[in-house]
Parts: sequence; structure tokens; C-alpha cells
Amino acid sequence: MRVGPLEGDLRPYGLLGFGIHFTSVRLDAAPATGKTWADTGTTERRTLMDADGRGLAIKIQAGADYAVTNHFLAGGFLAYNNMAGASYNATDAGKALGLSGGSGALTAITFGISLTGRF
Repeated sequence: MRVGPLEGDLRPYGLLGFGIHFTSVRLDAAPATGKTWADTGTTERRTLMDADGRGLAIKIQAGADYAVTNHFLAGGFLAYNNMAGASYNATDAGKALGLSGGSGALTAITFGISLTGRF
């Protein structure tokens, strides 16, 4: 939901959003230099985790647009983005090394500029 004035040259706004994120993670690994995999004696990269997850997503954003002309707005924003933790399972190669899976969340602070055309 975006809240703010629709008229005037300077248009500050606030935005609040909720949703669901669908993410994926892939974790590849290779033995350290001079080491080999214990089961084969080789050094190839192996995929230890390759899975999809989902969870709650939240965005809180504040910004302002400036009416450069009747048809163009220039603006900037600052946002807090959070994707709540999701769980990911290990591949068979990962399980063979004792890895059961993993979990994680992502939080990011973003800022940007925008140019909007109205027709």
C-alpha cells in the first residue's frame, strides 16, 4: 500500500508491502588446494545443496517524487526489505558429507532514484 499526495510538485510517500518470497539456493564446493574428496580421491566441484524455499516478505519504503514536467517525475527512495527464513535440503552429495540442509533469511537496505513517465 502506497500513501502520499498525488498533486503538487513535491510528492513524498510511504510504502508498506507484505508478500511471500520464493527463493532458491545452490551451494557448490570443492576440496581445498592439495586435498581430495575422501570417497573418490578426486577434486571436482560438487553440488551440496540445490533447493527452493519460501517465506514471508516485508518491504517498508519512504521516498519522494518531484514533478519535473506534467509528464515526468524524478524521485528517490530508501527501503528496508526482509525475506524471512526459509529451509533448504541438502543434495545426496551433501548428505554423504553429513550436511542435512540449511536455512537463512535476507535483510537488505536499498536506495535508488527513479524517473517516471505519465501519459
